[in-house]
Amino acid sequence: HHTYNIPEGTMIALVKAVNASYQIEVVVDTTIEQPITLHWGMSTGYFGDKKNATVEDIQTDVMVNASGEWVVPPENMRPMYSECEENSCSTELLGSNVKRAIINAKPLAGVTGISFVLKIGDEYVKNEKEEDFHIPVPAGILQELSHEATKSPEIVLQRVFALGRDGSHGRVLALVSAQSNGETMVEFFSDSPEPLILHWGVSRSKIGEWTLPDI
Repeated sequence: HHTYNIPEGTMIALVKAVNASYQIEVVVDTTIEQPITLHWGMSTGYFGDKKNATVEDIQTDVMVNASGEWVVPPENMRPMYSECEENSCSTELLGSNVKRAIINAKPLAGVTGISFVLKIGDEYVKNEKEEDFHIPVPAGILQELSHEATKSPEIVLQRVFALGRDGSHGRVLALVSAQSNGETMVEFFSDSPEPLILHWGVSRSKIGEWTLPDI
Protein backbone atom coordinates (compact mmCIF):
# COMPACT_ATOMS: atom_id res chain seq x y z
CA HIS A 1 0.00 0.00 0.00
CA HIS A 2 0.97 3.66 -0.38
CA THR A 3 0.37 6.44 2.18
CA TYR A 4 0.25 10.13 1.24
CA ASN A 5 -0.16 13.36 3.16
CA ILE A 6 -3.00 15.55 1.90
CA PRO A 7 -4.47 18.81 3.26
CA GLU A 8 -5.70 18.20 6.85
CA GLY A 9 -5.40 14.43 6.60
CA THR A 10 -3.94 11.36 4.94
CA MET A 11 -4.73 9.14 1.97
CA ILE A 12 -3.98 5.41 1.69
CA ALA A 13 -4.07 3.45 -1.57
CA LEU A 14 -4.11 -0.35 -1.39
CA VAL A 15 -3.94 -3.07 -4.06
CA LYS A 16 -5.06 -6.62 -3.28
CA ALA A 17 -6.18 -9.69 -5.22
CA VAL A 18 -9.92 -10.38 -4.85
CA ASN A 19 -12.04 -12.78 -6.94
CA ALA A 20 -9.77 -13.02 -10.00
CA SER A 21 -9.18 -9.27 -10.22
CA TYR A 22 -7.15 -6.58 -8.48
CA GLN A 23 -9.02 -4.40 -6.03
CA ILE A 24 -7.64 -0.87 -5.79
CA GLU A 25 -8.96 0.95 -2.74
CA VAL A 26 -8.39 4.66 -2.12
CA VAL A 27 -9.13 5.73 1.47
CA VAL A 28 -9.08 9.38 2.60
CA ASP A 29 -9.12 10.42 6.27
CA THR A 30 -9.49 14.18 6.58
CA THR A 31 -11.21 16.79 8.71
CA ILE A 32 -12.30 18.67 5.59
CA GLU A 33 -16.07 18.44 5.21
CA GLN A 34 -16.19 19.27 1.50
CA PRO A 35 -17.00 16.60 -1.13
CA ILE A 36 -13.99 14.57 -2.29
CA THR A 37 -13.82 13.20 -5.83
CA LEU A 38 -11.34 10.82 -7.43
CA HIS A 39 -10.47 12.08 -10.93
CA TRP A 40 -8.79 9.06 -12.53
CA GLY A 41 -7.92 7.08 -15.63
CA MET A 42 -5.94 4.06 -16.80
CA SER A 43 -2.23 4.76 -17.38
CA THR A 44 -1.10 3.23 -20.65
CA GLY A 45 1.65 3.08 -23.23
CA TYR A 46 -0.57 4.74 -25.82
CA PHE A 47 1.18 7.86 -27.08
CA GLY A 48 -1.07 8.77 -30.02
CA ASP A 49 -3.14 11.88 -30.39
CA LYS A 50 -6.46 10.10 -30.80
CA LYS A 51 -9.16 11.63 -28.61
CA ASN A 52 -11.68 9.62 -26.65
CA ALA A 53 -9.37 6.59 -26.64
CA THR A 54 -10.46 3.46 -24.80
CA VAL A 55 -8.50 0.49 -23.48
CA GLU A 56 -9.38 -1.37 -26.70
CA ASP A 57 -7.57 1.33 -28.74
CA ILE A 58 -4.20 0.71 -27.09
CA GLN A 59 -1.59 -0.51 -29.55
CA THR A 60 1.47 -1.28 -27.46
CA ASP A 61 4.12 -3.96 -27.61
CA VAL A 62 3.99 -5.96 -24.38
CA MET A 63 7.80 -5.80 -24.27
CA VAL A 64 7.83 -2.00 -24.09
CA ASN A 65 7.59 0.13 -20.98
CA ALA A 66 4.05 1.50 -20.83
CA SER A 67 3.52 4.76 -18.96
CA GLY A 68 1.79 7.13 -21.33
CA GLU A 69 -1.54 8.87 -21.55
CA TRP A 70 -4.73 8.17 -19.64
CA VAL A 71 -7.59 6.26 -21.24
CA VAL A 72 -11.12 5.87 -19.96
CA PRO A 73 -11.55 2.60 -18.02
CA PRO A 74 -13.94 -0.14 -19.19
CA GLU A 75 -17.47 0.08 -17.81
CA ASN A 76 -17.02 -3.02 -15.63
CA MET A 77 -14.19 -1.26 -13.77
CA ARG A 78 -16.07 1.91 -12.93
CA PRO A 79 -17.45 2.20 -9.39
CA MET A 80 -20.98 3.42 -8.80
CA TYR A 81 -21.48 7.18 -8.94
CA SER A 82 -18.78 7.53 -11.62
CA GLU A 83 -19.10 10.05 -14.43
CA CYS A 84 -16.77 9.48 -17.40
CA GLU A 85 -15.82 11.51 -20.45
CA GLU A 86 -12.95 11.57 -22.95
CA ASN A 87 -10.03 9.85 -21.18
CA SER A 88 -10.99 9.81 -17.50
CA CYS A 89 -13.67 9.29 -14.86
CA SER A 90 -14.75 11.20 -11.76
CA THR A 91 -15.85 9.08 -8.80
CA GLU A 92 -17.12 10.53 -5.53
CA LEU A 93 -15.59 9.04 -2.40
CA LEU A 94 -18.28 7.87 0.00
CA GLY A 95 -18.27 7.81 3.80
CA SER A 96 -18.38 10.19 6.76
CA ASN A 97 -14.96 11.16 8.19
CA VAL A 98 -13.23 8.33 6.32
CA LYS A 99 -14.16 8.30 2.65
CA ARG A 100 -13.28 5.61 0.12
CA ALA A 101 -13.64 4.40 -3.46
CA ILE A 102 -12.96 0.87 -4.72
CA ILE A 103 -11.91 0.03 -8.30
CA ASN A 104 -11.82 -3.58 -9.51
CA ALA A 105 -9.22 -4.00 -12.26
CA LYS A 106 -8.39 -7.08 -14.31
CA PRO A 107 -4.89 -7.43 -15.84
CA LEU A 108 -4.78 -5.54 -19.15
CA ALA A 109 -1.92 -5.47 -21.65
CA GLY A 110 -0.58 -1.94 -22.04
CA VAL A 111 -1.93 -0.76 -18.69
CA THR A 112 0.54 0.06 -15.92
CA GLY A 113 -1.99 1.05 -13.29
CA ILE A 114 -4.32 3.81 -12.16
CA SER A 115 -3.39 7.50 -12.24
CA PHE A 116 -5.48 10.08 -10.44
CA VAL A 117 -5.77 13.42 -8.69
CA LEU A 118 -8.08 14.24 -5.77
CA LYS A 119 -10.62 17.01 -6.06
CA ILE A 120 -11.42 18.38 -2.59
CA GLY A 121 -14.12 20.99 -2.97
CA ASP A 122 -12.89 23.10 -5.89
CA GLU A 123 -9.18 22.31 -5.33
CA TYR A 124 -7.23 19.62 -7.18
CA VAL A 125 -4.64 17.85 -5.01
CA LYS A 126 -1.57 16.09 -6.49
CA ASN A 127 1.38 14.37 -4.80
CA GLU A 128 4.29 16.15 -3.10
CA LYS A 129 6.08 16.45 -6.45
CA GLU A 130 3.00 18.12 -7.98
CA GLU A 131 2.49 15.06 -10.19
CA ASP A 132 -0.51 12.80 -10.62
CA PHE A 133 -0.81 10.02 -8.06
CA HIS A 134 0.00 6.68 -9.68
CA ILE A 135 -0.89 3.26 -8.28
CA PRO A 136 0.80 0.42 -10.20
CA VAL A 137 -0.95 -2.92 -10.54
CA PRO A 138 0.87 -6.22 -11.19
CA ALA A 139 0.08 -6.07 -14.92
CA GLY A 140 2.13 -2.88 -15.11
CA ILE A 141 4.89 -4.31 -12.91
CA LEU A 142 5.18 -7.28 -15.29
CA GLN A 143 5.69 -4.90 -18.20
CA GLU A 144 8.36 -2.99 -16.27
CA LEU A 145 10.14 -6.28 -15.55
CA SER A 146 9.98 -7.26 -19.21
CA HIS A 147 11.34 -3.87 -20.25
CA GLU A 148 14.24 -4.09 -17.79
CA ALA A 149 15.04 -7.61 -19.03
CA THR A 150 15.68 -6.27 -22.53
CA LYS A 151 18.62 -4.30 -21.08
CA SER A 152 20.32 -7.34 -19.52
CA PRO A 153 23.05 -9.07 -21.56
CA GLU A 154 22.29 -12.31 -19.69
CA ILE A 155 18.74 -12.59 -21.04
CA VAL A 156 18.79 -14.61 -24.25
CA LEU A 157 15.04 -15.06 -24.71
CA GLN A 158 11.77 -13.77 -23.29
CA ARG A 159 8.18 -14.64 -24.09
CA VAL A 160 4.79 -13.44 -22.84
CA PHE A 161 1.89 -15.92 -22.75
CA ALA A 162 -1.76 -14.97 -22.25
CA LEU A 163 -3.78 -16.89 -19.66
CA GLY A 164 -7.34 -17.57 -20.76
CA ARG A 165 -9.10 -16.05 -23.72
CA ASP A 166 -7.49 -12.72 -24.62
CA GLY A 167 -5.47 -12.76 -21.40
CA SER A 168 -8.58 -12.47 -19.23
CA HIS A 169 -6.76 -14.29 -16.41
CA GLY A 170 -3.50 -12.38 -16.76
CA ARG A 171 -0.19 -13.24 -18.41
CA VAL A 172 2.99 -15.19 -17.79
CA LEU A 173 6.42 -13.77 -18.58
CA ALA A 174 9.17 -16.34 -19.22
CA LEU A 175 12.82 -15.23 -19.10
CA VAL A 176 15.68 -17.44 -20.26
CA SER A 177 19.14 -16.37 -19.14
CA ALA A 178 22.68 -17.69 -19.61
CA GLN A 179 24.51 -18.15 -16.30
CA SER A 180 28.25 -17.65 -15.75
CA ASN A 181 28.69 -21.36 -14.91
CA GLY A 182 27.42 -22.38 -18.34
CA GLU A 183 23.94 -23.34 -17.15
CA THR A 184 20.67 -21.92 -18.47
CA MET A 185 18.04 -20.54 -16.08
CA VAL A 186 14.34 -20.22 -16.92
CA GLU A 187 12.22 -17.91 -14.72
CA PHE A 188 8.45 -17.42 -14.76
CA PHE A 189 6.54 -14.36 -13.55
CA SER A 190 2.80 -13.73 -13.67
CA ASP A 191 0.38 -10.89 -13.04
CA SER A 192 -2.57 -13.25 -12.50
CA PRO A 193 -4.58 -12.45 -9.36
CA GLU A 194 -5.35 -16.17 -9.00
CA PRO A 195 -3.05 -18.84 -7.46
CA LEU A 196 -1.03 -20.65 -10.14
CA ILE A 197 0.78 -24.00 -10.24
CA LEU A 198 3.46 -24.59 -12.89
CA HIS A 199 3.04 -28.08 -14.40
CA TRP A 200 6.17 -28.69 -16.44
CA GLY A 201 8.61 -31.14 -18.00
CA VAL A 202 11.76 -31.15 -20.12
CA SER A 203 11.70 -31.39 -23.91
CA ARG A 204 14.99 -33.05 -24.88
CA SER A 205 14.75 -33.92 -28.56
CA LYS A 206 11.47 -32.64 -30.00
CA ILE A 207 8.75 -30.09 -29.35
CA GLY A 208 5.89 -31.47 -27.30
CA GLU A 209 8.01 -34.11 -25.56
CA TRP A 210 7.72 -34.25 -21.76
CA THR A 211 10.42 -35.92 -19.66
CA LEU A 212 11.50 -35.63 -16.05
CA PRO A 213 14.36 -33.20 -15.38
CA ASP A 214 17.75 -34.48 -14.23
CA ILE A 215 18.30 -34.35 -10.48
